[in-house]
Amino acid sequence: MKINDNEQSATHNTVYELDNRHVKLYTIPDFVAIGCVKSHQKWSFYEHIHHSHEYIYVKKGSIKYWCDGEEFVAHEGDFYFIQPGQKHREISYSEPIEFIYLKFRYNNKIKLDDSGLQLIRNVDKDVIELIEKILLELENQQSGAKQIVEAIILELVWRVRRILNIVEDKNPNRFGYKNTLVKKAVEYIKLNKFQKLTVKQIADNCNVSSDYLSHIFKDITELTLLQFIESIKMNEAMTMITSSDLNINQIAYKLGYNDSLYFSKKFKKIFGVSPSKYRKQNRP
Repeated sequence: MKINDNEQSATHNTVYELDNRHVKLYTIPDFVAIGCVKSHQKWSFYEHIHHSHEYIYVKKGSIKYWCDGEEFVAHEGDFYFIQPGQKHREISYSEPIEFIYLKFRYNNKIKLDDSGLQLIRNVDKDVIELIEKILLELENQQSGAKQIVEAIILELVWRVRRILNIVEDKNPNRFGYKNTLVKKAVEYIKLNKFQKLTVKQIADNCNVSSDYLSHIFKDITELTLLQFIESIKMNEAMTMITSSDLNINQIAYKLGYNDSLYFSKKFKKIFGVSPSKYRKQNRP
């Protein structure tokens, strides 16, 4: 019996399709090597260039590395990658260290022009599981291991692109990504305006390095992160001075300033009058 679309049926056929932007042919990654390094002593690897992609996941300790002359530190739980043709070297930054590295060749046109984006803080669990799945597959060496590993690598490549907001096989929208990053930093600062914030705290929350976030933030807002933090705190101070009965010392302490004299000097520099005088001028 023919069942019309508007009639009830015990059979359900749900189909998911992708739009034409995603229906493209991509080459399969060519697996090169995967390994796990463990060291309780100082470890280093000389400067080198290779023609494959390299993904590194730090399981324990910290690694300092240089990529095209820029210095970064990856801590436990962080992930970074090196693109073909980039010059890099590594040393252990805190021991013991343990990390997994994955090398593969992949024919694609994307090449990031900003080394800061190649370090992802507290990488998603999905990425870690894929890397460890590849390692396990190669340890077992069962039939079809190469094909399965290369399929996993393809998923891994796109998981990383998704984190970096690179969804098309073309140059990423850097301006859009930068604005998203700055917006995330601003939201974090506003939510934690009563804390004594550091650039590292904010950068870790945004899953990028401190240097990269500082550069992007200044580029977009024309303020340093510390200047912006101070402006948020001072605007809150202005509200508290006019609408609360807290004394100036209490307000300074509540906003994360241990020195009320320093707080008063900063307030006067921005608003032109001391906190006490501002209160007198703006309260009935």
